[in-house]
Amino acid sequence: MVAEDYGNAAPRLEGVRRDIKAIAEQLPGARFSVITFDTTAHVRMPLSTDTLALETITDVLEPQVTAYAKGSSITAARQVLAERLAAARDSQPGRPRLVYYLGDGEQTSGKEPEPMKFDGGLVAGERCWVTAHRAAAE
Repeated sequence: MVAEDYGNAAPRLEGVRRDIKAIAEQLPGARFSVITFDTTAHVRMPLSTDTLALETITDVLEPQVTAYAKGSSITAARQVLAERLAAARDSQPGRPRLVYYLGDGEQTSGKEPEPMKFDGGLVAGERCWVTAHRAAAE
């Protein structure tokens, strides 16, 4: 996310910030959650309709400090995501759940990535969409 190949040589993370804000603008009233990851996943914002909180967390996202980095796994958030999707399904059954994966697609931890599928794209019989977005130069 630190590669400076977004727009006019800006870090990829700037593109991710812009994309998150654009998605929020296109989906008024939707609930959003932010999960970040490197070798482990962290819920930075639980599901909420608070777009000001989403904007704030987006603005303060920072890449992993290189001196302490242990690599990143593109599927490190898989278990947390599965748990969050199940909780969202249980709290509001019948409501669609859409996941945007915003990352650089780099697998740098020595661990093999796990499959990122949830019952073949279904969550307890209800559709769950997972959209991958690889932040890159525009």
